[in-house]
Amino acid sequence: MTTRIKKSGHDLEHTVSELTDDAAEQLTALKDEAVKIVEDRIDTLGITIQQHPWLAVGIGFGIGYVLARLLHRD
Repeated sequence: MTTRIKKSGHDLEHTVSELTDDAAEQLTALKDEAVKIVEDRIDTLGITIQQHPWLAVGIGFGIGYVLARLLHRD
C-alpha cells in the first residue's frame, strides 16, 4: 500500500519555483565555466599563433584548400 502526500497548490508552486531557480543557477554556473574554458583556449591559441605565425598561415591555407576541394567537387 502506498501513501500519497497531498500538497496544496501553493506548496507545489513553491517547490516548482525552487527547482527552477536551482536549475537556473546550475545552468548559469555551467555557462560561466564553459565561457572561461573557451576564453582560456582562445588565449592559448593566440599565444601559439604569435609564437609560430608561419605554421598558422600554413594550417589556415591547408584547411581552406581542403574545404574548397570538398565544397567544389566536380
